[in-house]
Amino acid sequence: MMLSLNCLILGQASKRCFTENIGETYKNDSGVAIKFSKFTVSNFTEKLFRRGEVKDIFRNTGEMNLWKVDDKKVEEEENNLKEFTKSDIIEKLRGKEMVARFPLKRYFDVNQEMDIEGIHIFIVPTSTGPNWNVDSSIYKWIKQFTLNRGRDLLVKTYGKDFKFLQRDDTIDALWNGLTMLDGIAARFKNRNVSDKGLHPIPVLAGGPGVGKSRFLDEVERLLVQYANESDDDEIRDAFTNMTVINTTYGNGCPARDMDVTIGAEASLAICILFEYFKPKHDFGDYDFSHFQSLCNNYSNISYFTLSTAIRVVYADVIIQKNQEIKSNPLLVLVLGIDELNQLHDNNPKAFRTLINGIGGVMCSSPANIYFIPILAGTIEGPLNQYKSGSTQSLLPLPLPKWRL
Repeated sequence: MMLSLNCLILGQASKRCFTENIGETYKNDSGVAIKFSKFTVSNFTEKLFRRGEVKDIFRNTGEMNLWKVDDKKVEEEENNLKEFTKSDIIEKLRGKEMVARFPLKRYFDVNQEMDIEGIHIFIVPTSTGPNWNVDSSIYKWIKQFTLNRGRDLLVKTYGKDFKFLQRDDTIDALWNGLTMLDGIAARFKNRNVSDKGLHPIPVLAGGPGVGKSRFLDEVERLLVQYANESDDDEIRDAFTNMTVINTTYGNGCPARDMDVTIGAEASLAICILFEYFKPKHDFGDYDFSHFQSLCNNYSNISYFTLSTAIRVVYADVIIQKNQEIKSNPLLVLVLGIDELNQLHDNNPKAFRTLINGIGGVMCSSPANIYFIPILAGTIEGPLNQYKSGSTQSLLPLPLPKWRL
């Protein structure tokens, strides 16, 4: 063996480091044997790409850059590595980008004694996009766009101007719950308790035209009304700091094969960014498909989670409201997900995986966030199948038909 190098993918903690051994000869992907004296950085990149943990992050070797770092500096920063950026590698680890055509021995002397426990190489995405594991990196990236924050209505045409009536039972069930099923008020008291039995998922299920989307459009006003009428001071205070985001698998953010390719949770996380921030480019607004494809251009997008997305929103809300983040203000974050049946029709497995993920975040929300999802769609059948195989209950919100 000529060299043994410890490598770490940017955005991962040091415990994810792995060792790659280089022998006297290497057979490349074309079957050509290459002696170590002619073994280049490009050859080493190809060798690394054969590893499963590397292929999980990068689609090809063209997305990878290798950086030699000072292992002593890495040790000093060990507890911070997961949140490092490329700039940190340069400034804090004395990082030097390795040139693909240069021999590897130009960077590592086989006759020089090396720290066998130190990290020698960082694998860095070639793109300048965010680290999807790190909310601060995503927030920094999204702020590069022109942002047009504000919630669009789900119902934009027929029905949007109808007087909103006959939904007292719906909001009452959402707030107070039903028999053996906690609503928002009871969940608030147990928001830091990780018990599926205490966090049923609110569901608006019904046929077309019964008012599911319109209820999501009105839910912010209704929740403020219920909170203001509460006898609980803590609830009244908390709901003064509320953000509502409504997403849809209908026309706005249609269900696509990419929801399966990158994962349903990552796709929903992208949709949250899109609906909350309303990013624009130099020539106008993005539509969701364009924005989703843009996000997919960057490595490890499948690592983007619902929990990370709502932490990004939390950071922005605190800044926009001029609140002091060190005081740990509580944010009530309501997420409406409309036309969820479209995702089920596209891929039932992705539908089930997403609901499991949503339930998990309800039971274990990020710090200082009270997370309230509301699922909506013609999804009674699929949800009955979900209930039969899950320990987390659903909270059905009654939706009587409109009486005109």
